[in-house]
Amino acid sequence: MRGLRLPAWVDAVFLLILGCYTFAGMPFTPFHGDEAMQIYAASDYFTLLSAPERLMSSPPYRVDSDEHLRILNGSINRYAVGSVLQLAGYTRDDLPPRPGWQWAFSYDDNAAQGYLPSEPLLNIARVPSTALHIASIVMIFILARAVGGRSVAYAAALIFALHPALLLNGRRALQESAMLCFGLLALWCAARITARFDARLSIRTALRWALLALACGLTLASKHSGIVFVAAALGWVFVGGMISIQKATAETPRVQSIHLLSVRLCASIAVVLALALSVFIALSPALWNDPLARLGDLIAVRSELLESQVRAAGEASSMTSRVSALVTQPFLTPVQFYEAPTFDVEPIHQSIAAYLNTRFAGVHDAPILGAALTLLAMLGIIVPIMRPSLSVLSPAHRWGLLLTLGIIGTSLLANPLPWQRYYLPLTTLMCLYAALGLQTFMRALGAFAPQFRA
Repeated sequence: MRGLRLPAWVDAVFLLILGCYTFAGMPFTPFHGDEAMQIYAASDYFTLLSAPERLMSSPPYRVDSDEHLRILNGSINRYAVGSVLQLAGYTRDDLPPRPGWQWAFSYDDNAAQGYLPSEPLLNIARVPSTALHIASIVMIFILARAVGGRSVAYAAALIFALHPALLLNGRRALQESAMLCFGLLALWCAARITARFDARLSIRTALRWALLALACGLTLASKHSGIVFVAAALGWVFVGGMISIQKATAETPRVQSIHLLSVRLCASIAVVLALALSVFIALSPALWNDPLARLGDLIAVRSELLESQVRAAGEASSMTSRVSALVTQPFLTPVQFYEAPTFDVEPIHQSIAAYLNTRFAGVHDAPILGAALTLLAMLGIIVPIMRPSLSVLSPAHRWGLLLTLGIIGTSLLANPLPWQRYYLPLTTLMCLYAALGLQTFMRALGAFAPQFRA
């Protein structure tokens, strides 16, 4: 059984309900200082309309200068926030002063000096990210349906939509929503290409590859750490394509044909990567001035930021704790509302308490459910490898998902900070694996049920 037998309109109603739930909780979401920085960064939208050449950057990058913020962050959210603010009647003068939030100051000092956005401004700025988070719910639904069927899609979308950490960060005026939305789109494109892999050139095939390139470029332009989704999507296409090539030539093996198809596959992936980088650069004015040199600057600046964050945290997390976090972060770790101790203040505590008392904070403080979802996710990972017959995953999708898990997990092992926001890509993937594990459990239960009745 690959799917539920329900009318197609039920899917739309289901996703609409989840979307309304997500949007309804947006005004109650506790504030984060990075939101103020993203709102300030929306000033680039107004600059883009008048003098886009002023958005180019070059070293040196003074910390929290406009050039530093531009090369350090993605561009999708700042332009989305700027466009929505303009539609709502706001101007550049209504934005917080540079850099949006002073992390060296206390919360009260930031508020006193005008860095704390007003509630109306904050809620308007959150509209694009909340909309993109709703789009992410739709994307995980269609990705789950592509790899596991309709029943998996419903379970994955529900787990994703009610996950408290995903809801919290998805509603905030941050970059995560765009990264997850376009990252999931890239994975779905990879799943579609490998499900109907065709080495021949046709308009339909070209459109699928072009959409993959666009999705990868938008993912990188959303947040630079979205590179894990890009690597996973391209790796998925390669693995799935090679499986299809081997299968097609199994009965009539021809070495020359295999080599030719393999070369075509690698060339297609290279073209997609080149197009994705072109989209990324085109949407990142900070890179326009000598893109290769600026990409090197981007890597250097992000490394410096990570080092400063580790110093501020006191020390880097141990490798043991990083491995443990891969298991505990998705479903067993409480929601992390802030990372900096300067947010450990009464106004934030009050907003957190008010948020948790609403019906819109997702399913939180449910350790038994978290443990069950963790076990289901482990089941969804292990069973397709050990007992493929109990899984609905095709070989291409099975290895594509495992490759995605490996890439995201490896990147997190290199991450020295145990901040929940960094684990959102892993949490997203584990929502899908938990849905697959639930389906596997139900299939196994159905297979044993007749024996118990006998």
